[in-house]
Amino acid sequence: RIEVARIVKRRKYMRKMKYAKRQLTRVFLTVITFSIITTFILVISSSEDHTCFVSVPDKSFYSIDESLLDFISSSNTLITNLEDALKDELAQVSEYSQFIIKDVQQIQETIHTMEQHLDERKFQLLLSLPIINDHNFTFTHNPIGTCTTSPTNILIVVPSATTHFENRTTIRNGRRGDFTRDAKNKAKMLFFLGRPQTGTDSKIQQKIDMEAQQYGDIVQENFEDIYKNNRLKSVSMLKWVSTYCSNVKYIIRSDDDITVNVSATVSVLYRTSEKLTNFMFGRRLINDTPIRSSSSKYYLSTEEYPSPVLPPYLLGGLQGYPISTARRLYEAALRVKPIWLEDVYITGICARRVHVPILTDPAFIFEHHDP
Repeated sequence: RIEVARIVKRRKYMRKMKYAKRQLTRVFLTVITFSIITTFILVISSSEDHTCFVSVPDKSFYSIDESLLDFISSSNTLITNLEDALKDELAQVSEYSQFIIKDVQQIQETIHTMEQHLDERKFQLLLSLPIINDHNFTFTHNPIGTCTTSPTNILIVVPSATTHFENRTTIRNGRRGDFTRDAKNKAKMLFFLGRPQTGTDSKIQQKIDMEAQQYGDIVQENFEDIYKNNRLKSVSMLKWVSTYCSNVKYIIRSDDDITVNVSATVSVLYRTSEKLTNFMFGRRLINDTPIRSSSSKYYLSTEEYPSPVLPPYLLGGLQGYPISTARRLYEAALRVKPIWLEDVYITGICARRVHVPILTDPAFIFEHHDP
């Protein structure tokens, strides 16, 4: 009986390995097909005679993208199944097992390359769409040399209300200011403002002018600085870093009424960049619902956003991302239909359109209070 059981088990094992080999053969054929398609796409898109292929969306191109996405999904499922089978049979390593282990690693590397390629192709398609939210406000204050006067790896951007003079002073003298003054961190900090609300004291702008002259850390655009315009302020930060600070590595966005452990957030960004090129960190909300009460500060009408559920998004109080992600988000914000809730719009809607994953980490948990 023991011998019969061994024979039966061995036959089951051999059948499983033969099945795995057949599946891998199919994957290899698909990889070859993908390579041919990818080469064709790259040749066409890089040809000066076919620039319209990139600039004008085409239905056949979309179908190729979708086919490649199907391939990625199927391959990931197959790899998971094969790895599970290998875990069950590790005690009986055969030539087939070695074959599978080696080529699963190769397939994983190929899939990663494919995903990067597809992300870039999707971004190029987004760039071909017309701009519908042109951010063409002029600067009242614009310290354009902030990131070029000395090597800069980290830029801390702080959206701030025009009247929050005390908050900004406290931040300059606090942990964020200390971090930027430490030369080894290679960090800078800027505050982003709009113009004072219509009807307010004209002395507010005069105080901002004096503050900008004294510290050189104020970026001010001429949109009205009211709560409903927070989306414009978010876009102004993305535009500024993409235009005037493209040499920086990472952006830390933090409100002017929270405390931040900048070193902890930067460490998270450096670690994550070893695996991902584009990403965002923050405090993530999932299955949140829009507030339909018109008396609420966060009211979102069904006309502006019909869905009963908001997409996963990051709260705006504290976020971190690479400079390449900032550029993608800015380009998306110019082309994607807006909603006024800026954290939902930028991190929930625009990030998804440019395939930027939103992640969470304890270093990015925060509470609003005096800075």
